[in-house]
Amino acid sequence: MDELSDLALLRIESQDLDPVDIGDSDKVEQGDGL
Repeated sequence: MDELSDLALLRIESQDLDPVDIGDSDKVEQGDGL
C-alpha cells in the first residue's frame, strides 16, 4: 500500500481471468481521478 497515492497492487493466483477495461490511457491527463 502506498499511503501517499492510495495505490495498492494485488496478486491473484488464477488462470481463468478475463481482462477488465478501466479506461482509455490515451485520454488520461495529469490530475484525473481514477
